Amino acid sequence: MPSYEFHWTIGDFMTAVRDAGCELIALREIGDQKEGWETPPLTGLPQDLLIVGREIPR
Repeated sequence: MPSYEFHWTIGDFMTAVRDAGCELIALREIGDQKEGWETPPLTGLPQDLLIVGREIPR
């Protein structure tokens, strides 16, 4: 089964939101528990990233 990985920084996501014509409303990193499949040094990294944007009226 094929697998795909994307290595985007938080800044890359924020730039994508802006480039899509949106303003950033909220950005939250959620959770920091290590999953069973993770190996060091992933301990302490957020489990999820929540990005909320709103289209800027033109």
